[in-house]
Amino acid sequence: MRRYAAEDIIFLDESIFNEKTGWRHMAYGPVGTTTRYTQDISRGSTWAILPAYTITGYLPGCTAIKEGYFNHEDFIAYLEETLLPSLRVIYGPKALVIVLDNVSIHTNDEVRNQTTTQSSSLLEC
Repeated sequence: MRRYAAEDIIFLDESIFNEKTGWRHMAYGPVGTTTRYTQDISRGSTWAILPAYTITGYLPGCTAIKEGYFNHEDFIAYLEETLLPSLRVIYGPKALVIVLDNVSIHTNDEVRNQTTTQSSSLLEC
């Protein structure tokens, strides 16, 4: 990573939210008593957010939000329709490094081809 300038590195990492995100497995009660708690098995709607950010913060126009989870097709569409065009507007033809985690929707040849043909490098961490 040292061979790249910090301002040329773009990070991607999706997060999800649903009503169970803050759910805990423990309950508090008086010492010596059995504390009972109930669990609502409904998680409500699940939302996923996929932002692009740099060392200075989130990049405008480079975030995708959807109900449900991102799959491989959603991620490729995000690259083609949102991220790469926005990066070209923000940075011009400058070569950039895109850093991804190794979740299965990121680790395939189609993602690698899409990013490396668009004047970007891809690092899987």
